[in-house]
Parts: sequence; C-alpha cells; structure tokens
Amino acid sequence: MPLHFGIMCRDRRFESWQVECLNQLIAVPGVEPAVLILEQGPSSAGLNRGPLSIPFRELAFRLWARVFGRPRARRRADPPPGLTGLPTLPCRVKADPNGASETDVADVSALRAFELDFVVRFAVGPLPADLLRCARYGVWGFRHGDWTKYRDGPPCFWDIYGEEPVTAAALVRLTDRDESVSVLKSGFLWTKRYSYARNAHQALSRSTRWPAQVCIDIRNGAADYLDATPARTEPRHGQVPNNREMLRFLARTCRNACGEVYRLLFRHGEWNVGVVRAPLATFLKGGPAQGVDWLGSPRRGEFLADPFGVVREGELTILCELLDARQRRGRIVSLETTEGTRRRVSQVAIGPSVHMSYPYLVEQGGTLFCIPETSQAREVGLYRVEEFPTRWAKVATLVEDFAALDSTVFHYGGRWWLTCGDYERGNADLFLFFAPALLGPWVPHPGNPVKTDARSARPAGTPFVHEGVLYRPAQDCSRVYGGRVVINRVTCLTPTAFAEEPVAMVEPDPCGPFPAGLHTLSGVGDVTLIDGKRTAFIPTEFRLALGNIIQALPGLSRWRGVLRRG
Repeated sequence: MPLHFGIMCRDRRFESWQVECLNQLIAVPGVEPAVLILEQGPSSAGLNRGPLSIPFRELAFRLWARVFGRPRARRRADPPPGLTGLPTLPCRVKADPNGASETDVADVSALRAFELDFVVRFAVGPLPADLLRCARYGVWGFRHGDWTKYRDGPPCFWDIYGEEPVTAAALVRLTDRDESVSVLKSGFLWTKRYSYARNAHQALSRSTRWPAQVCIDIRNGAADYLDATPARTEPRHGQVPNNREMLRFLARTCRNACGEVYRLLFRHGEWNVGVVRAPLATFLKGGPAQGVDWLGSPRRGEFLADPFGVVREGELTILCELLDARQRRGRIVSLETTEGTRRRVSQVAIGPSVHMSYPYLVEQGGTLFCIPETSQAREVGLYRVEEFPTRWAKVATLVEDFAALDSTVFHYGGRWWLTCGDYERGNADLFLFFAPALLGPWVPHPGNPVKTDARSARPAGTPFVHEGVLYRPAQDCSRVYGGRVVINRVTCLTPTAFAEEPVAMVEPDPCGPFPAGLHTLSGVGDVTLIDGKRTAFIPTEFRLALGNIIQALPGLSRWRGVLRRG
C-alpha cells in the first residue's frame, strides 16, 4: 500500500530546502502527495511582518536580516512538478478564549477524508489535537536549532548567540503542546559561529532527507520511534532578537570570524603517531590518553597520522599517512619500531596517484588486506599484500563513485560492514554499507546517512567487541577537527536499522607533547596505536590559507597564484 501525505504550509510559495525535501519524499517508491493544506490563523504569524508593523525593539535584526540574514536554502523556488494539480484545502486554526488553539469541524472532516498517513508541516507554532490526529503517523515538523534550549526565532540564530559548539536540527512528530515533541530524526552540525547564513543553510539543507528516511523506515518495519513517548523540554527565550541582543550577536560573530582567520593563518596542525602498551578496550574508561610512546618527533611541516598495525614474527609494523606540507598530498608509509621510540620509514606502493590516508588493515583467511582512503579517486579500493609491507596489489573496488572518508571494514553478526564519512559532506555524517563477503557485493544501507553528528560520526579506528558488545571509535569534530575520540556502543546493527550511543571520551594528554588533538585509536592485540596533534606556524600552510582567503574576496583572486608560487 502506498503512503499518502499532506503538505501543510502558509501559502503556495516554497523555499529551496522545502522543495528539495518534497522531491526526496516523492522519489521514494510508494510515497505520494495527496493534498496541499494552506494553514491560516495564529500560527501563520511569524517572522515575515510588513515594514510598518515592525516594533522598534526588533529594528536592528530586521535591517540586518534583509541584507545579510537569508541563507541560500531559504531562497524562493518553484514547487516540485509532483504537486501539479494537487487539491488544496484551507485550514483555519483559531484561538479559543482560554488561549488554546482549535480547528473548524468542517476543516477537520475534510482533511480526514484524504486518509493521510502523515503530514509534513513547513510552519511553526502549536496545533490543536484534532488536527494532529488527522493522519495515521501524525504531523511532522522541523526544528532548526537546539529545540531543548531555544524556541522559535530565526533558524539556528540562537545557537550562534549562545556559542554552542554544535547546531542541532530535528524532524519531530508534533503534539498539541509546542514544548513537547517526539524526535524522529536529528542531527548535530559544527556551528559556523562566524556566519549566520552559512550556519542556517547547513542545518536546513541537511534535514531535507529525513522525512524520506522515515518513510523508508516505515517500509522496512524499522520505525518504532514513531510511537515513542514525547519528550518535554523547557526552552529559554527564542523569539526575534531585540536590538541589544542583535548588537551582542554581531560583536560575537566578528570576534569569531577574526579567530577563524587567525587559526587558518597561524595555527597549523602537526600530527605524530604513538604506541600505548595496553589493549584498545582499556580506553573504555575514557579520560586523557596517557602512557604514550611517541615515535620520534616529526620534521617541521611534516606529520604522521592514521596509524594501523600488524604484528609478524613478534615485530610490530605500522602503516600510516605521511604528509609533507610543501607537497600537500598524503602518502602511505610503513614504520618499523624498535624499543618503542625509534623508527624506520619505508615508502609503500599502494593505490592511485592521489592523496591517501587512513590505511585500514583487515585480515581474512590468513591474507592481509589494506583499504586506504582515496576519496579524490571517488572509490573504496581493496588491496592485497604482495611484499609486506611495501607492495600491495588491488583486488577489488568495494564502493564506486563515492568520496568515502576513513573507510572502516569489520565482520559482525554474520555480515561484513563498512562505515565511512563523505568528503563532500564534511565530518558530521556516517554512511554504512554491508555485504555477505569481503569482496562484496556491497550494498548501501537504506538509512544513509545513518547518523549526522559532528561529535561522534566520522570513523576513528578499529571497531572492537568487548564482553559481547560492539564498540566503534569515532571523531569528535564539534570544536575542532580531530579534537578527541568518542567510543560508541553499537546498540542496533541490521540491514535496515542502526543505532549507537557514546560511552567514553578519549582526550589528548594536556601535559604531553601533542595536546591539541587525537583522532585515531586502532588496536593491535595488546597494543593500541594512536595519533596526536600539536599546533605550530607552518609557512607553506600560511600561504595556502592566505590564498584561499583572498580567493573568497571579490576582485582579489589574481593574487592567489602569486602566493602559491611564493
């Protein structure tokens, strides 16, 4: 049976993110629009007032919003072709003397006649209970910004004002109380504290897939969350900012922009690899990573990162990324360690002539394989060792036409699984693939991306089973790239569903030589390999960053080549 849905909005004009949302919904097989519901009444009142009705206290925000405050995702766009000829139903929501809202009986009866499975609502404000019960799976609305702290107001504005490290967004099932909702899908993105338009754009555009994902979950019998008990929140202020708040906001964004430029120009990361003489499961206790034997000290402008290892004949050999800031292209090298601190570096012949990192190792049937990150080649390649550790031959392409980041392969529950990020979407999304055998065929998970969370999505090393439970290390990029590692407990892993929860935070040692970051934990028997970051000024990184900044300024792009040649 097809799923029929209604679209509830204030008028026939749509914003581009809403059009994309509807296009993705209509593209799901068996999901069909049935009616356009034009909402009228108290909830229609919002941010779009006429110029003569603007209170003086909101004047600063209104003037700023007209010039700088409209993200690309909110630009007007033509309705999807699938809505052509769709019946239209006016729906009048009015307030009763007690302040509650109600709907005319005739409107409710007309809406029930469509026998809708769900309604997608592109508006804010409470709805009466009789209207919420007109669809089998309820009315779904969006919350752009942390719905537990801020209510209404410009989407994602208060997250910047409150200096939140991540900006939240959610698709929720509405109730008749605006502060009580059931979360269907949610995401947490790194807050772009220097630009409101960019921060709002990313939240709006990344949430467009969620209604389609819920429909896919319904089809697969994996949507039990639709009946979850609503969570009650007590958000603080969140209306249109007054003039004083607007001045504070502008001061903070200017400060944040200057800080971001300073970081790009003068604070560059230098990574190194270390060995901890303890199994990976010991990191479940969390805290700073201590007892690290760092493998020498990298030269200025050079770093080693993403270590994975194997023990052969009692000797530990490490494969990792070596990047020289002057060449701007990583390559895979092997490190042979002696007495924990000395090393011998050997070039590894593997993969295409693109930037490479994260040489993930997996063994099957006594044969060692490597899966390096080659996102620039838009593939996930599998390589078999021919001459350990310096020569490898490609045996298969596991995933094609996908710019996968940090591909991590493991066997669990009778299947092979592959987790990765997507270079084109940044560090907040987790993608999942599965296969009956290592060589495939590999199938994308129907819920992709199965997770959107800058705090704990991007893979950060080898998954492991401890006391019968599967754990997955992930990067926390909420404050800075590679800030720390979060170990997640996987609570559900099937071809139709995925869920996990953070259980431990592994921090860099603030008293160690690399206190600024940590983004890999990989186990090799009773040993754990990690990497660590410190910051320094690197002239080649300065010139590259300055060129990028100038490229973004109108009329100055011709200086970019001069800087890069210098």
